[in-house]
Amino acid sequence: MVGPAASQQRAKGFFHDTEADFGRHRPNCAVGAQAQNTVTTTQVNLIGTNTSTTTQNGVTNSSATLSQTGILNTGTANQGLSIASINNSNTMTQNGVFNTASTGQVGLGSNGNSMTQTGLSGTTGAAQNTATAGQLAIFGNNGSSISQTTSTNVAGNFGVAAFNHAMVGQTSIFGSNTSSVGQLANSP
Repeated sequence: MVGPAASQQRAKGFFHDTEADFGRHRPNCAVGAQAQNTVTTTQVNLIGTNTSTTTQNGVTNSSATLSQTGILNTGTANQGLSIASINNSNTMTQNGVFNTASTGQVGLGSNGNSMTQTGLSGTTGAAQNTATAGQLAIFGNNGSSISQTTSTNVAGNFGVAAFNHAMVGQTSIFGSNTSSVGQLANSP
């Protein structure tokens, strides 16, 4: 074949009219395929510093999980900041003397964030937890939960303090915002 009829024939062989045709003629092509970003990070350093930064972008579902145990823990998760994600999920757990966690989430759908921080000080240092969450959802909901506990482990040591700091900013265009922050600072 030559001319327009040949072009139409090639087009029919390459582009398909229905998903059924697509799957039948091209078995290696997935119908309804979906991309996802998933990161799981675990860090243990009993003497030094743990630092983790996760950046996830793309029109997909993004999920980040971070667990840190050490004296100084810093965790950051940015999801959909360059190219908005469909849905974002972030979970951070930190156990140490100084814990800092932050997340920024931009989703076409919903954003979920959970941060748990446990700060335990010794005889000379103050336990400190700092958590920051910023969420923007276009068509979905924002949910953020922050739980912070600090304590000193030496009774009668009045020079050691315990501090918790949390900040949550949420904007949802067509959905709802829900935030929960629980803090316990215990210094004898």
